[in-house]
Amino acid sequence: MKYNKYIGSDNNFQTSVNLQYDLNKEEKIRGYIPTTQSLSILKRYLNAVCSDNNNEDNATVLIGPYGRGKSQLLLILSAILSHNADSHVIAELTNKLTAADSSVGEMLDIFHSKNKPYLPIIINSNHTDINQSFIIALREALERNDLNDFFPETYFDSALRMIQTWENDFENAIKLFRKELRNRKIKYFDFKNQLNKCSAPAYQTFCEIYPIVSNGASFNPLQNTDVVKMYEQVSDALIQQKSFGGVYIIFDEFSKFLESSAAMTNMQNLKLIQDFAEMAVRSNKMHLCCITHKEILDYSQSDSFRTVDGRFKKVYFVASSEQSYELVSNAITHGEQFDKFYNKHKDDLSSVTQLCQMTGIFNELSDKMYTEILEKKCFPIHPLSVFALIHISELVGQNERTLFTFLSQSEEHSFKSFLAQYPISRECALLTPEWIYDYFSELFRVEVFNPKIHSIWAKTQSAVRKCENEEQIKLIKILAVCKIIASDTFEATDINLKAASNFNDGIYRNTIDSLASLHIITRRRDGTYEFLTANGVDIRKNIRNLIEQGIVKINRPNTLKEVYSTPFILPRQHNAKMHIPRYFVTEFMEASEFWKYSGDFSEIKGTADGLLIYLISDTDEDTHNIAEHLHELGLNESVVICVTEVWNHDDLLKEYQAACLLENQDKDIDDHFREELAVYKYDLFKTIREIADHLYSPSNPTAAYYNSEECLDEITKPLLLNREFSNICDRVYPTTPDINNEMINKNRISAQIRKARTKAIDWILSHTDDIPVMDGYGPEVSILRSAIMVKHLDNSNYSNDESLNAVLNTVNRTIEEAENKPVSFGVIYKALCSPPFGMKKGIIPVYLAWCIRKNQDAIVLSFKGKEIQISGDTLSQIEVDPKNYTLYVEKGTQEKETYLEGVISALSQVDPKTVNNKCVFAAELLQTWFRGLSKFTRDHTMKYHEEESTPVQQKMLKFKGQLLQYDINPHAFLFTDIPKFFESENDYIRTLESLRAFIGEYNSFIDDTKTYLADKTKKVFDRAIKGSLSSIMQDWYNTLPETTRTHVFSSDVNRFLHFIKENTSFDDNDVVSELAKCVTMLAVEDWNDQLVNTFLNDIRTYIDTVNNFILEDEDTAPEGTITLSLDYGGKVYENNISDTEISGIAETAMNNIESHFEEYGEAITAKERVAVLLQLLKKELEQL
Repeated sequence: MKYNKYIGSDNNFQTSVNLQYDLNKEEKIRGYIPTTQSLSILKRYLNAVCSDNNNEDNATVLIGPYGRGKSQLLLILSAILSHNADSHVIAELTNKLTAADSSVGEMLDIFHSKNKPYLPIIINSNHTDINQSFIIALREALERNDLNDFFPETYFDSALRMIQTWENDFENAIKLFRKELRNRKIKYFDFKNQLNKCSAPAYQTFCEIYPIVSNGASFNPLQNTDVVKMYEQVSDALIQQKSFGGVYIIFDEFSKFLESSAAMTNMQNLKLIQDFAEMAVRSNKMHLCCITHKEILDYSQSDSFRTVDGRFKKVYFVASSEQSYELVSNAITHGEQFDKFYNKHKDDLSSVTQLCQMTGIFNELSDKMYTEILEKKCFPIHPLSVFALIHISELVGQNERTLFTFLSQSEEHSFKSFLAQYPISRECALLTPEWIYDYFSELFRVEVFNPKIHSIWAKTQSAVRKCENEEQIKLIKILAVCKIIASDTFEATDINLKAASNFNDGIYRNTIDSLASLHIITRRRDGTYEFLTANGVDIRKNIRNLIEQGIVKINRPNTLKEVYSTPFILPRQHNAKMHIPRYFVTEFMEASEFWKYSGDFSEIKGTADGLLIYLISDTDEDTHNIAEHLHELGLNESVVICVTEVWNHDDLLKEYQAACLLENQDKDIDDHFREELAVYKYDLFKTIREIADHLYSPSNPTAAYYNSEECLDEITKPLLLNREFSNICDRVYPTTPDINNEMINKNRISAQIRKARTKAIDWILSHTDDIPVMDGYGPEVSILRSAIMVKHLDNSNYSNDESLNAVLNTVNRTIEEAENKPVSFGVIYKALCSPPFGMKKGIIPVYLAWCIRKNQDAIVLSFKGKEIQISGDTLSQIEVDPKNYTLYVEKGTQEKETYLEGVISALSQVDPKTVNNKCVFAAELLQTWFRGLSKFTRDHTMKYHEEESTPVQQKMLKFKGQLLQYDINPHAFLFTDIPKFFESENDYIRTLESLRAFIGEYNSFIDDTKTYLADKTKKVFDRAIKGSLSSIMQDWYNTLPETTRTHVFSSDVNRFLHFIKENTSFDDNDVVSELAKCVTMLAVEDWNDQLVNTFLNDIRTYIDTVNNFILEDEDTAPEGTITLSLDYGGKVYENNISDTEISGIAETAMNNIESHFEEYGEAITAKERVAVLLQLLKKELEQL
């Protein structure tokens, strides 16, 4: 009799939830069973929705293994937020949740009292275009809630509307469009359907064809479908018009999206997710929750993935060990005979229990929990197999293979297959961890996003092929399980492997020893086992060969620095007192090199505040007279030397260096060999580190410390070393300002704080007198408060901190020196970063801004000789590389001041007296004004005055080009370049007059051009009468015979005649504006010089075409002319059409119409067919 006769599994103990299809389904809501973990997360999400100020949890990643209930939890959250589920069901759910956790009930009461539902939007990653996924999800959510009117127009809609316009009003355009689609082998109706589904490739195709249809114009719809903006607009509309709280976006199967993004390296997709997360955090009207079974960085370590990961709060859906073990036990069913069987084999199981307890893995469990759950209720699964099942399913589980499918499905290597395979016998058979390995083996093989797991699988498969019996194979697979789980409590040690395999002592020892003798595994110094390479290479022998060949060269300082565990030491007392992050960097140096050294150690010290050098000595004589040598070098106390006993471990360094050499020797070596080498190298690494840590430790009696002043003989333990370093910093840096702001008072600040510092600096620069407090609570406010307000620099020229006054005086003296010649910022930074100040670079730009702000008009900043603007951005950039920037103070004159104020007054309503940096402001005004002019105004090369047109001077064309540049030097541009262009060097008053004339000329260019066009157009009509352009055109039109007016000319000529007929304006400029659009399809503002002649020539051609059309008799149509008169709906449509031969395409269209009528047969009556044709005819006549 087999186990499955009285042991089984519950097939229905877990059902999957699909958020997209199960939303608001009553059975899914009623089937929810609250757990401590799910209630905690639900409460966290409800708090994020109910809170008006806490936006931290508005963008989250819900991380948890497959099948643990993440989707069901969010299904419940959606039902609560949307108010869409049946009220009785929600009431039942509320009672259930309140009974389980009263605090959740209170949170629900708060949410329901607001009566502001959220719109749940379910995103899936079935679409290759993530924009498409978000747009379709929004549309579906609005349709699901009968809110279709809130879906905004997209550029897809704009494209569809344009196609509809062509269909309705522009026959030639739609014909050409269809032809282009056919050339691309795209069906017209399929194409429209793809646009309706928001297909990005379809839209791209439309944009490619559009210029062909519209004479070269680009398709630029007013709707710019920024998906994040679209969601924000919908959310705002729902809040304002429907009293919603906002939208709640749930990205189900986010894991699949991450996998595809990692495979395709699609940065744009990740940027969209980042933008949504940032929008959610900024406001409470949008929430984003992404569901995944692994952390984002487990899919990729790229910068883009790191950026996205940083935008989300992580919420872990994990259960405690007890809950996980109970979950497994609840899936296993035992029949009536089980108790009898269990009692019979209690002694066998007790030996298993003893071994499992020795592993320490289950120490956190009570004896009752272990016995009742792991030993009895989980039987026949070995306790360590339960542990392995839970952890491996969390690592690699997917929808098709999870903890639950292992227990409930009848698959190979599953729990059910074990039950069906093993008979009841005297021995108590247990499902040991190799079954777990076999069940998940396929997932190990394809685990591309965790190379380590895939590598372990590959090594395991290779090892299995070399095994000689089943016991070896079993132990190899259990070893693989240990390596995959990589838990400190389940390492591949003898006790764990023996317990998991359930072998007796003899079988285990024979098996493990045979695997070692077969060179399949090896035992490390820490007692853990590792796989060896499949190629049988002896790493130790290779290393010995390299050393014996003499090609291994060691560099003791570099190697010891690489392995040493203390790369720097913090003077904690000093740092706490001065609120500054000082540190001493540690370096190793050969004693022989130290005695020959004659520098100041600055190249070794770098940006550190102090230096601790560990001397490597070969003789005791190397350690004499250290302090005297430091004093001779003229060093301050911040350089400390540590000497210890003679170094006698070069053999280890050579072995380690040989391992490094072997590692880098062949890039194509076997991956398994590389990993084995890494293990061997790490063992050496740890051994050398332990030796170095001991030798150079303050606790080592042979270790002694010196600086240029004395032997620091009181240092006998790490605490005393730290205290002495604090004392040294107090003495070396006595004039350091105390800036209590750890965000900025350091050398390297984060991008976010750099941005905040820029805002703070711009605020300082914008206030030449008192500096007011900035509103808000951002980091820029904190920077201003700690650096300016607390130091009384907001309303005083002096600080209450004497050290800071010394810093400001140093900066001000440097600015004074810059009146004669440029001064490098490298000089300023070196002075402030060195003793006695020892300032951190992050804070210096703030005080530079404070010193510069009152004299901005006179100060010129330059980068490598090129003038740059004084701003927060500039001062932040200077901090990165100060030596490339200079400061110069220029003496000003009243004439220059008048010139600058005149430019500002000519282009703005701003009072020039209130502007801080007039030079930069005036240059920006000029460029902004010019860029704001119409395209034709900016680009024209001819002037149009009345009836004359003259070329623009070449030097003025260059001037216009300079106005469009983005990297001009404001000072040189205003005081050198512009006067040169206007031939008024050193005469700024005349330059101002010329510039004003230039501004006036360009402001009136379009009106002047329209006047010119109106005069030229009047002459083209060649009428005897004088007057407005409108009256001249109407006079010409009225002289035309009726048959000419109604004749079908080309579409361009007909449009021209229609314009004259319908025009009602008598303002020449207005008429020219509209006539320009009629003839060129562009507004005058968008023209170029060529279009001026094109416009006049086209009008001349239209007039000649009409004038040359002569009918023999006005009352009788000539032969071949068709006269149409259609009375439709009370409106009469009349026209004369010359008989024209039908083209092949037109004949095909006619045949298609006839074919369609035939297909419908008697379903359409003859009158209906006539009505259809008349309707089509009416539309066409309206276009003539």
